[in-house]
Amino acid sequence: MTAKPELYTTKFAQFVRTNMEKDPTPPTDLIELLIESFLLTDASRDQTAHAMSRIRHDMVDFNDLRVSLVKEMVETIGVRYPEAHDRCVLLRRALHDIFKRQHKVSLEHLTTIPKRDAKSYIENLDGIPSFVAARVCLLGLNIHAVPMDRTTIRLLVESDILTAAGSAADISQLMLRHVRAEDAVSTHVAIRKAVDRYLVSGRPARVGRTTRKTSASPSKRASRK
Repeated sequence: MTAKPELYTTKFAQFVRTNMEKDPTPPTDLIELLIESFLLTDASRDQTAHAMSRIRHDMVDFNDLRVSLVKEMVETIGVRYPEAHDRCVLLRRALHDIFKRQHKVSLEHLTTIPKRDAKSYIENLDGIPSFVAARVCLLGLNIHAVPMDRTTIRLLVESDILTAAGSAADISQLMLRHVRAEDAVSTHVAIRKAVDRYLVSGRPARVGRTTRKTSASPSKRASRK
């Protein structure tokens, strides 16, 4: 029977502190945030920024991206982009679903409805990965979320911060129990900094010398001093 993933919270708190950066400027366009989040899944911030730059250069607007063929989308972000084809298939499905529901490529209505409804709308978009939904909720709608993708989970397991891997949705829910709402954005930013380093080096994070036999117990919360 596969072990249920648990979090070594003392090490996780140290991991976050080590990688702290300034919080990002709040996004002004939720569709842009959605697209950026699709590109950031299991990719670096530099890769994402470059792909977003190419989209802005090649496309008239985000509806132009929606009506593009998957092949054209892949050529825009770069054929060597990680999992470019599968990523673009899912992005196109999500953009089409938004257009079908709103008759335009816009998510601005989500800022005017209850957060529970906005969260449900995002999470139920066709093709939406858990990481993308959580990141849009967190950064765009100020909804408590901790975005997780496969690369982040692998990094946390190899760094002995998570006891075992699990689905992105399950690990995200685990993190919600340990990351306070007011710390969620700074935690996400710290994680992405560490992921960038991991994608370049291929090596897990070095987080002190805490071991599983010390105070880094899964039962302690990262927010405790």
